Amino acid sequence: MDFNEENEDIIYIEDIIYFKLFKTDTFGSWGIGEKKYLINEYSFPQILNEAKKLKALVVVKPTGKYYYIKGFNKKKTFEEIKTHIERNEENKYRENTELYLINYK
Repeated sequence: MDFNEENEDIIYIEDIIYFKLFKTDTFGSWGIGEKKYLINEYSFPQILNEAKKLKALVVVKPTGKYYYIKGFNKKKTFEEIKTHIERNEENKYRENTELYLINYK
């Protein structure tokens, strides 16, 4: 990742139109694309800014040692991913995991 150290903890949200926290995860990446980053090497704002650069729809902050950025290869629509995530949350799938669903202008 290429971060500007001076502003690494500022989250730029000007083109984000939807941002919601869910207490669940996806079942793997199920074809939506996935990148992982060590939690102890990056701040959460850095991960959110990287997701924004990729126009990724999902950021997962699990209980393990990695952040996951998912949903950047356009194989699933925002609505398909949202429906999947809502169903997972209803079924209490990995309810200790924080998943942020994002959509853009």
